[in-house]
Amino acid sequence: MSREFKPYPKYKDSGVEWLGQVPEGWEVTPLKRAVRQSADKSTDGSLQYLGLENILPWTGVITTDSDAKYSDDSLGIEFLEGDVLFGKLRPYLAKVALPSFNGRCTSELLVLRPEKLDGKYLRYFLSTPGFIDRVNSTTFGAQMPRANWESIGGLHTLIPEDKGKAIASFLDQQTSQIDEVIKATEESIALLQEERKSIISHAVTKGLDPKVKLKDSGIEWLGQIPEHWEAKKTSWYFTAKKGKNAAQLTKEYCATISGDYPVYSGQTENNGVMSSITEYEFDAGEDGCLFSTTVGSQKVMTVMHIKGRFSLSQNCMIMLPTQRAINVRYAFYHFQPLFEYEKSFIPSHMQASFRMEDFYQYRLALPPLAEQEAISSYLDEKTKRIDSLIAEKGSLIESLREYRSSLIFEAVTGKIDLREEAA
Repeated sequence: MSREFKPYPKYKDSGVEWLGQVPEGWEVTPLKRAVRQSADKSTDGSLQYLGLENILPWTGVITTDSDAKYSDDSLGIEFLEGDVLFGKLRPYLAKVALPSFNGRCTSELLVLRPEKLDGKYLRYFLSTPGFIDRVNSTTFGAQMPRANWESIGGLHTLIPEDKGKAIASFLDQQTSQIDEVIKATEESIALLQEERKSIISHAVTKGLDPKVKLKDSGIEWLGQIPEHWEAKKTSWYFTAKKGKNAAQLTKEYCATISGDYPVYSGQTENNGVMSSITEYEFDAGEDGCLFSTTVGSQKVMTVMHIKGRFSLSQNCMIMLPTQRAINVRYAFYHFQPLFEYEKSFIPSHMQASFRMEDFYQYRLALPPLAEQEAISSYLDEKTKRIDSLIAEKGSLIESLREYRSSLIFEAVTGKIDLREEAA
Protein backbone atom coordinates (compact mmCIF):
# COMPACT_ATOMS: atom_id res chain seq x y z
CA MET A 1 0.00 0.00 0.00
CA SER A 2 2.94 2.32 0.60
CA ARG A 3 4.12 4.75 -2.04
CA GLU A 4 7.32 6.73 -2.47
CA PHE A 5 6.96 10.53 -2.30
CA LYS A 6 9.79 12.99 -2.73
CA PRO A 7 10.71 15.49 0.02
CA TYR A 8 10.66 19.29 -0.23
CA PRO A 9 13.82 20.87 -1.67
CA LYS A 10 14.83 22.61 1.59
CA TYR A 11 14.02 22.19 5.27
CA LYS A 12 14.50 24.10 8.51
CA ASP A 13 14.38 23.13 12.17
CA SER A 14 10.86 23.72 13.51
CA GLY A 15 12.09 24.03 17.10
CA VAL A 16 9.33 21.62 18.09
CA GLU A 17 10.53 18.10 18.86
CA TRP A 18 7.61 16.11 17.51
CA LEU A 19 7.40 18.19 14.32
CA GLY A 20 11.12 17.95 13.57
CA GLN A 21 12.32 19.41 10.25
CA VAL A 22 9.69 21.31 8.25
CA PRO A 23 9.74 22.86 4.74
CA GLU A 24 11.62 26.14 4.57
CA GLY A 25 8.62 28.25 3.52
CA TRP A 26 6.29 27.01 6.25
CA GLU A 27 5.42 29.02 9.37
CA VAL A 28 5.57 27.48 12.85
CA THR A 29 3.09 29.17 15.18
CA PRO A 30 0.95 28.51 18.27
CA LEU A 31 -2.50 27.25 17.30
CA LYS A 32 -4.22 30.28 18.86
CA ARG A 33 -2.55 32.55 16.28
CA ALA A 34 -3.85 30.48 13.36
CA VAL A 35 -7.45 30.03 14.48
CA ARG A 36 -10.06 31.80 16.56
CA GLN A 37 -11.90 29.98 19.28
CA SER A 38 -15.63 30.68 19.26
CA ALA A 39 -17.69 30.18 22.40
CA ASP A 40 -20.89 31.89 21.23
CA LYS A 41 -24.00 30.41 22.80
CA SER A 42 -26.59 29.20 20.35
CA THR A 43 -30.04 30.79 20.39
CA ASP A 44 -31.59 28.55 17.73
CA GLY A 45 -32.98 25.29 19.10
CA SER A 46 -33.81 24.04 15.61
CA LEU A 47 -30.15 23.65 14.64
CA GLN A 48 -28.62 20.17 14.57
CA TYR A 49 -26.99 19.40 17.93
CA LEU A 50 -23.74 17.44 18.13
CA GLY A 51 -22.42 15.71 21.21
CA LEU A 52 -19.12 13.91 21.59
CA GLU A 53 -20.94 10.66 20.84
CA ASN A 54 -21.73 11.98 17.35
CA ILE A 55 -18.06 12.12 16.31
CA LEU A 56 -16.14 8.95 15.56
CA PRO A 57 -12.55 8.76 16.91
CA TRP A 58 -9.67 9.59 14.55
CA THR A 59 -11.68 9.62 11.32
CA GLY A 60 -13.81 12.65 12.22
CA VAL A 61 -16.92 11.08 10.71
CA ILE A 62 -20.08 12.77 12.05
CA THR A 63 -23.08 10.59 12.86
CA THR A 64 -26.45 12.21 13.41
CA ASP A 65 -28.59 9.07 13.67
CA SER A 66 -28.44 8.96 17.47
CA ASP A 67 -29.97 11.48 19.86
CA ALA A 68 -27.20 13.53 21.46
CA LYS A 69 -27.97 14.65 25.03
CA TYR A 70 -26.95 17.79 26.84
CA SER A 71 -27.19 18.16 30.59
CA ASP A 72 -28.24 21.77 31.13
CA ASP A 73 -30.83 24.23 29.81
CA SER A 74 -28.49 25.89 27.34
CA LEU A 75 -28.77 25.27 23.63
CA GLY A 76 -25.07 24.54 23.28
CA ILE A 77 -22.26 26.36 21.45
CA GLU A 78 -22.94 27.62 17.96
CA PHE A 79 -20.70 26.51 15.09
CA LEU A 80 -20.64 27.38 11.40
CA GLU A 81 -19.95 25.27 8.36
CA GLY A 82 -16.18 25.02 8.03
CA ASP A 83 -15.43 25.33 11.76
CA VAL A 84 -13.31 22.56 13.25
CA LEU A 85 -14.69 20.85 16.37
CA PHE A 86 -12.14 19.44 18.81
CA GLY A 87 -13.10 17.18 21.73
CA LYS A 88 -11.42 18.45 24.89
CA LEU A 89 -12.95 15.78 27.15
CA ARG A 90 -10.82 12.60 26.98
CA PRO A 91 -8.83 14.04 24.09
CA TYR A 92 -7.01 10.73 23.60
CA LEU A 93 -10.13 9.66 21.68
CA ALA A 94 -9.15 12.13 18.94
CA LYS A 95 -12.66 13.39 18.19
CA VAL A 96 -11.95 16.09 15.61
CA ALA A 97 -14.58 16.99 13.01
CA LEU A 98 -15.26 19.48 10.20
CA PRO A 99 -19.05 19.88 9.89
CA SER A 100 -20.53 20.73 6.49
CA PHE A 101 -23.48 22.53 8.12
CA ASN A 102 -24.29 25.19 10.73
CA GLY A 103 -25.27 23.78 14.11
CA ARG A 104 -24.76 23.72 17.86
CA CYS A 105 -22.65 21.43 20.01
CA THR A 106 -21.74 20.44 23.54
CA SER A 107 -19.34 22.69 25.43
CA GLU A 108 -17.00 19.68 25.60
CA LEU A 109 -16.18 20.45 21.97
CA LEU A 110 -13.96 23.44 21.16
CA VAL A 111 -15.21 25.41 18.17
CA LEU A 112 -12.16 26.53 16.19
CA ARG A 113 -12.61 28.97 13.29
CA PRO A 114 -9.68 28.72 10.85
CA GLU A 115 -8.14 32.10 9.89
CA LYS A 116 -4.66 31.34 8.57
CA LEU A 117 -5.26 27.69 7.72
CA ASP A 118 -7.49 25.64 5.45
CA GLY A 119 -10.15 23.95 7.59
CA LYS A 120 -9.59 20.51 6.11
CA TYR A 121 -5.85 20.74 6.63
CA LEU A 122 -6.44 21.86 10.23
CA ARG A 123 -8.68 18.87 10.93
CA TYR A 124 -6.03 16.49 9.61
CA PHE A 125 -3.29 18.22 11.63
CA LEU A 126 -5.25 18.23 14.89
CA SER A 127 -6.04 14.52 14.57
CA THR A 128 -2.44 13.34 14.19
CA PRO A 129 -1.23 11.13 17.06
CA GLY A 130 1.59 13.62 17.73
CA PHE A 131 -0.76 16.53 18.36
CA ILE A 132 -3.26 14.40 20.31
CA ASP A 133 -0.44 13.15 22.55
CA ARG A 134 0.56 16.74 23.36
CA VAL A 135 -3.01 17.69 24.19
CA ASN A 136 -3.40 14.59 26.33
CA SER A 137 -0.30 15.53 28.34
CA THR A 138 -2.00 18.78 29.41
CA THR A 139 -5.20 17.23 30.77
CA PHE A 140 -6.46 17.42 34.34
CA GLY A 141 -8.91 15.13 36.18
CA ALA A 142 -8.23 11.43 36.76
CA GLN A 143 -11.65 9.92 35.97
CA MET A 144 -12.65 12.26 33.14
CA PRO A 145 -9.44 13.86 31.81
CA ARG A 146 -10.09 17.21 30.16
CA ALA A 147 -7.96 19.80 28.40
CA ASN A 148 -8.63 23.54 28.13
CA TRP A 149 -8.20 26.06 25.33
CA GLU A 150 -5.41 27.90 27.13
CA SER A 151 -3.22 24.80 26.94
CA ILE A 152 -4.35 23.60 23.52
CA GLY A 153 -4.05 27.05 21.98
CA GLY A 154 -0.41 27.25 23.04
CA LEU A 155 0.56 24.09 21.16
CA HIS A 156 2.34 24.59 17.86
CA THR A 157 0.86 24.10 14.43
CA LEU A 158 2.19 24.62 10.91
CA ILE A 159 1.02 27.00 8.21
CA PRO A 160 1.98 25.70 4.75
CA GLU A 161 2.49 28.08 1.82
CA ASP A 162 -1.10 27.73 0.54
CA LYS A 163 -2.66 27.30 4.01
CA GLY A 164 -2.58 23.56 3.42
CA LYS A 165 -5.27 23.39 0.73
CA ALA A 166 -3.26 21.20 -1.66
CA ILE A 167 -2.30 18.82 1.14
CA ALA A 168 -5.89 18.57 2.34
CA SER A 169 -7.14 17.88 -1.18
CA PHE A 170 -4.60 15.08 -1.63
CA LEU A 171 -5.40 13.55 1.76
CA ASP A 172 -9.14 13.67 1.08
CA GLN A 173 -8.61 11.57 -2.02
CA GLN A 174 -6.13 9.15 -0.48
CA THR A 175 -7.88 8.59 2.85
CA SER A 176 -11.26 8.07 1.15
CA GLN A 177 -9.72 5.27 -0.91
CA ILE A 178 -8.13 3.71 2.16
CA ASP A 179 -11.38 4.04 4.11
CA GLU A 180 -13.29 2.29 1.34
CA VAL A 181 -10.92 -0.67 1.48
CA ILE A 182 -11.20 -0.76 5.28
CA LYS A 183 -15.00 -0.65 5.10
CA ALA A 184 -15.13 -3.46 2.51
CA THR A 185 -12.76 -5.56 4.62
CA GLU A 186 -14.84 -4.96 7.76
CA GLU A 187 -17.95 -6.03 5.86
CA SER A 188 -16.24 -9.25 4.75
CA ILE A 189 -15.24 -9.92 8.38
CA ALA A 190 -18.87 -9.44 9.43
CA LEU A 191 -19.97 -11.98 6.81
CA LEU A 192 -17.38 -14.47 8.05
CA GLN A 193 -18.56 -13.95 11.63
CA GLU A 194 -22.16 -14.61 10.57
CA GLU A 195 -21.04 -17.74 8.71
CA ARG A 196 -19.23 -18.88 11.85
CA LYS A 197 -22.34 -18.36 14.00
CA SER A 198 -24.52 -20.19 11.48
CA ILE A 199 -22.23 -23.22 11.31
CA ILE A 200 -22.06 -23.47 15.12
CA SER A 201 -25.80 -22.99 15.61
CA HIS A 202 -26.71 -25.64 13.04
CA ALA A 203 -24.23 -28.19 14.41
CA VAL A 204 -25.36 -27.88 18.05
CA THR A 205 -29.07 -27.94 17.25
CA LYS A 206 -29.31 -30.35 14.29
CA GLY A 207 -26.09 -32.37 14.48
CA LEU A 208 -23.95 -33.50 11.54
CA ASP A 209 -26.25 -36.10 9.95
CA PRO A 210 -28.55 -34.40 7.41
CA LYS A 211 -30.82 -37.51 7.31
CA VAL A 212 -31.42 -37.78 11.05
CA LYS A 213 -35.04 -37.79 12.21
CA LEU A 214 -36.05 -34.68 14.16
CA LYS A 215 -38.43 -33.97 17.01
CA ASP A 216 -39.79 -30.79 18.56
CA SER A 217 -37.54 -29.76 21.47
CA GLY A 218 -40.20 -27.58 23.07
CA ILE A 219 -37.54 -24.86 23.35
CA GLU A 220 -37.95 -21.82 21.12
CA TRP A 221 -34.32 -21.15 20.27
CA LEU A 222 -33.57 -24.83 19.62
CA GLY A 223 -36.60 -25.65 17.50
CA GLN A 224 -36.42 -29.21 16.19
CA ILE A 225 -33.56 -31.41 17.37
CA PRO A 226 -32.44 -34.94 16.49
CA GLU A 227 -34.84 -37.55 17.84
CA HIS A 228 -32.25 -39.21 20.10
CA TRP A 229 -31.02 -35.98 21.77
CA GLU A 230 -32.13 -34.92 25.26
CA ALA A 231 -33.23 -31.39 26.20
CA LYS A 232 -32.80 -30.47 29.86
CA LYS A 233 -31.97 -27.52 32.10
CA THR A 234 -28.32 -26.58 32.46
CA SER A 235 -28.62 -27.26 36.22
CA TRP A 236 -28.67 -30.98 35.38
CA TYR A 237 -25.19 -30.83 33.96
CA PHE A 238 -23.36 -27.79 35.39
CA THR A 239 -22.61 -25.92 38.57
CA ALA A 240 -21.65 -22.23 38.42
CA LYS A 241 -19.06 -20.63 40.70
CA LYS A 242 -17.47 -17.26 41.36
CA GLY A 243 -14.13 -16.50 42.95
CA LYS A 244 -14.07 -16.40 46.74
CA ASN A 245 -11.42 -13.65 46.65
CA ALA A 246 -12.76 -11.87 43.55
CA ALA A 247 -13.15 -8.47 45.22
CA GLN A 248 -9.58 -8.55 46.54
CA LEU A 249 -8.00 -9.59 43.24
CA THR A 250 -7.83 -6.16 41.63
CA LYS A 251 -5.24 -5.30 39.02
CA GLU A 252 -3.36 -3.18 41.57
CA TYR A 253 -3.30 -5.94 44.19
CA CYS A 254 -2.32 -8.64 41.69
CA ALA A 255 0.66 -6.52 40.63
CA THR A 256 2.10 -7.00 44.14
CA ILE A 257 1.97 -10.83 43.94
CA SER A 258 2.93 -11.44 40.33
CA GLY A 259 3.31 -15.14 39.45
CA ASP A 260 2.44 -17.90 36.97
CA TYR A 261 -1.29 -18.49 37.53
CA PRO A 262 -3.74 -16.37 35.51
CA VAL A 263 -6.49 -14.26 37.05
CA TYR A 264 -9.54 -13.99 34.81
CA SER A 265 -11.88 -11.01 35.03
CA GLY A 266 -14.81 -9.40 33.25
CA GLN A 267 -12.51 -7.79 30.70
CA THR A 268 -12.48 -9.31 27.20
CA GLU A 269 -8.97 -8.14 26.25
CA ASN A 270 -6.01 -10.53 26.49
CA ASN A 271 -8.41 -13.50 26.41
CA GLY A 272 -9.90 -12.39 29.71
CA VAL A 273 -6.63 -12.60 31.65
CA MET A 274 -6.23 -9.54 33.87
CA SER A 275 -3.01 -10.56 35.68
CA SER A 276 -1.01 -13.57 36.84
CA ILE A 277 -0.31 -14.34 40.52
CA THR A 278 1.55 -16.82 42.73
CA GLU A 279 -1.52 -18.85 43.87
CA TYR A 280 -4.67 -20.29 42.30
CA GLU A 281 -8.20 -21.09 43.45
CA PHE A 282 -9.47 -23.41 40.70
CA ASP A 283 -7.93 -26.32 38.81
CA ALA A 284 -9.97 -27.22 35.72
CA GLY A 285 -7.40 -29.72 34.46
CA GLU A 286 -6.89 -30.60 30.81
CA ASP A 287 -10.60 -30.88 30.00
CA GLY A 288 -11.18 -27.39 31.35
CA CYS A 289 -14.38 -25.56 32.15
CA LEU A 290 -16.48 -22.74 30.72
CA PHE A 291 -15.93 -19.11 31.66
CA SER A 292 -18.31 -16.19 31.14
CA THR A 293 -18.34 -12.46 31.75
CA THR A 294 -21.31 -11.33 33.85
CA VAL A 295 -21.59 -7.54 33.39
CA GLY A 296 -21.59 -5.05 30.52
CA SER A 297 -23.92 -4.36 27.61
CA GLN A 298 -21.35 -5.37 24.99
CA LYS A 299 -19.26 -8.04 26.67
CA VAL A 300 -21.73 -9.74 29.04
CA MET A 301 -22.08 -13.48 28.45
CA THR A 302 -18.87 -13.75 26.46
CA VAL A 303 -18.08 -17.45 26.83
CA MET A 304 -14.62 -19.05 26.73
CA HIS A 305 -13.17 -22.51 27.26
CA ILE A 306 -10.36 -22.25 29.83
CA LYS A 307 -8.07 -24.93 31.26
CA GLY A 308 -5.57 -25.51 34.04
CA ARG A 309 -5.13 -23.57 37.28
CA PHE A 310 -6.45 -20.04 37.73
CA SER A 311 -8.34 -17.58 39.94
CA LEU A 312 -11.28 -15.27 39.26
CA SER A 313 -11.59 -11.54 39.79
CA GLN A 314 -14.89 -9.67 39.59
CA ASN A 315 -17.62 -9.63 36.91
CA CYS A 316 -17.14 -13.22 35.78
CA MET A 317 -17.97 -16.80 36.70
CA ILE A 318 -17.14 -20.36 35.63
CA MET A 319 -19.45 -23.26 34.77
CA LEU A 320 -18.15 -26.70 35.76
CA PRO A 321 -19.62 -29.94 34.38
CA THR A 322 -21.05 -32.24 37.05
CA GLN A 323 -21.47 -35.32 34.86
CA ARG A 324 -19.23 -37.40 32.64
CA ALA A 325 -21.93 -37.20 29.95
CA ILE A 326 -20.72 -33.67 29.09
CA ASN A 327 -17.95 -32.83 26.62
CA VAL A 328 -16.79 -29.37 27.71
CA ARG A 329 -15.74 -28.37 24.21
CA TYR A 330 -19.18 -29.23 22.85
CA ALA A 331 -20.79 -27.20 25.63
CA PHE A 332 -18.52 -24.29 24.73
CA TYR A 333 -19.98 -24.24 21.24
CA HIS A 334 -23.53 -24.95 22.43
CA PHE A 335 -23.52 -22.03 24.86
CA GLN A 336 -22.59 -19.50 22.17
CA PRO A 337 -25.97 -19.41 20.37
CA LEU A 338 -27.78 -20.11 23.65
CA PHE A 339 -26.20 -17.09 25.37
CA GLU A 340 -26.76 -14.88 22.34
CA TYR A 341 -30.44 -15.81 22.36
CA GLU A 342 -30.87 -15.17 26.08
CA LYS A 343 -28.90 -11.93 25.86
CA SER A 344 -31.40 -10.60 23.31
CA PHE A 345 -34.04 -10.39 26.05
CA ILE A 346 -32.04 -7.92 28.16
CA PRO A 347 -33.60 -4.43 27.65
CA SER A 348 -31.15 -1.98 26.10
CA HIS A 349 -31.78 0.61 28.82
CA MET A 350 -30.77 -1.77 31.61
CA GLN A 351 -27.32 -2.59 32.92
CA ALA A 352 -26.74 -6.01 31.36
CA SER A 353 -25.92 -8.73 33.90
CA PHE A 354 -25.70 -12.52 33.91
CA ARG A 355 -26.65 -14.29 37.15
CA MET A 356 -26.16 -17.87 38.28
CA GLU A 357 -29.90 -18.29 38.85
CA ASP A 358 -30.48 -17.25 35.23
CA PHE A 359 -27.94 -19.77 33.99
CA TYR A 360 -29.55 -22.65 35.90
CA GLN A 361 -32.88 -22.00 34.15
CA TYR A 362 -31.49 -22.21 30.62
CA ARG A 363 -32.13 -25.35 28.60
CA LEU A 364 -29.80 -27.12 26.21
CA ALA A 365 -29.87 -30.16 23.94
CA LEU A 366 -27.32 -32.94 24.36
CA PRO A 367 -26.46 -35.78 21.99
CA PRO A 368 -24.61 -38.89 23.26
CA LEU A 369 -21.05 -38.21 24.39
CA ALA A 370 -19.42 -39.68 21.26
CA GLU A 371 -21.55 -37.44 19.07
CA GLN A 372 -20.66 -34.41 21.20
CA GLU A 373 -16.99 -35.16 20.60
CA ALA A 374 -17.55 -35.52 16.85
CA ILE A 375 -19.44 -32.23 16.68
CA SER A 376 -16.83 -30.34 18.70
CA SER A 377 -14.00 -31.71 16.51
CA TYR A 378 -15.94 -30.69 13.38
CA LEU A 379 -16.50 -27.18 14.75
CA ASP A 380 -12.87 -26.84 15.85
CA GLU A 381 -11.81 -27.47 12.25
CA LYS A 382 -14.44 -25.20 10.68
CA THR A 383 -13.98 -22.28 13.08
CA LYS A 384 -10.20 -22.49 12.88
CA ARG A 385 -10.37 -21.85 9.14
CA ILE A 386 -12.79 -18.95 9.56
CA ASP A 387 -10.87 -17.45 12.49
CA SER A 388 -7.69 -17.57 10.42
CA LEU A 389 -9.38 -15.62 7.61
CA ILE A 390 -10.78 -13.10 10.10
CA ALA A 391 -7.32 -12.64 11.64
CA GLU A 392 -5.76 -12.05 8.21
CA LYS A 393 -8.36 -9.43 7.36
CA GLY A 394 -7.96 -7.86 10.78
CA SER A 395 -4.20 -7.55 10.18
CA LEU A 396 -4.89 -5.92 6.83
CA ILE A 397 -7.18 -3.35 8.48
CA GLU A 398 -4.53 -2.62 11.12
CA SER A 399 -1.88 -2.11 8.42
CA LEU A 400 -4.17 0.17 6.44
CA ARG A 401 -4.93 2.29 9.49
CA GLU A 402 -1.23 2.57 10.32
CA TYR A 403 -0.47 3.59 6.75
CA ARG A 404 -3.33 6.13 6.81
CA SER A 405 -2.04 7.67 10.03
CA SER A 406 1.56 7.76 8.74
CA LEU A 407 0.53 9.34 5.44
CA ILE A 408 -1.43 12.08 7.21
CA PHE A 409 1.45 12.85 9.57
CA GLU A 410 4.04 13.01 6.80
CA ALA A 411 1.76 15.17 4.67
CA VAL A 412 0.70 17.74 7.27
CA THR A 413 4.22 18.12 8.68
CA GLY A 414 5.84 18.51 5.25
CA LYS A 415 7.90 15.35 5.30
CA ILE A 416 6.67 14.67 1.75
CA ASP A 417 6.10 17.15 -1.08
CA LEU A 418 2.59 16.73 -2.43
CA ARG A 419 2.31 19.82 -4.62
CA GLU A 420 2.67 17.91 -7.87
CA GLU A 421 0.52 15.06 -6.57
CA ALA A 422 -2.30 17.46 -5.74
CA ALA A 423 -2.00 19.14 -9.12
